[in-house]
Amino acid sequence: MSKEQLQYRNLGDEELRSMFLQAARGQTKDADAFFGRFKYVQDLFNGSYSAALDQGLALLQKCKQINAGTYRNIHKGTPFYWLGTAAFLVHDYQTAVFFFDSAVSEDIRAGAHPVNNSTPALRFIQIEGEKPDQAAKPLVVAMQARIEDAIAGYNNRPGRPSDGGRC
Repeated sequence: MSKEQLQYRNLGDEELRSMFLQAARGQTKDADAFFGRFKYVQDLFNGSYSAALDQGLALLQKCKQINAGTYRNIHKGTPFYWLGTAAFLVHDYQTAVFFFDSAVSEDIRAGAHPVNNSTPALRFIQIEGEKPDQAAKPLVVAMQARIEDAIAGYNNRPGRPSDGGRC
């Protein structure tokens, strides 16, 4: 495959079907590679967040149409993570949380653990901005800073309990 990512719409139905079913027969890394090879990921990194979201959703729908049972079983942590990132960047936070939560569920189903075997989606949900290996790290760092500012603001409010209770 060339460095240019595939646009699933340019593939014949049988070619996409074959690639999807082959990835589903493999391991989690094969599913990750399959879902990571399409143009919606490139669009995300090029700043075309809406296009990434639309194309990623269409790809998932097409895969579900190919075989609903296979779609249900294949690891979808990668596309859910990318779609969560795209949704976050278009300020659709409800959809972003849905996708990040779905990515976490997929990752846990595939053997991830929040402490011992974390993933980028787990790091996002747990707001672990200091942890490496996450494409959405700038978003996590910004979220973490906003939450820390909010907590500091709360703790500095007048009328706080005298026992020093802090968040």
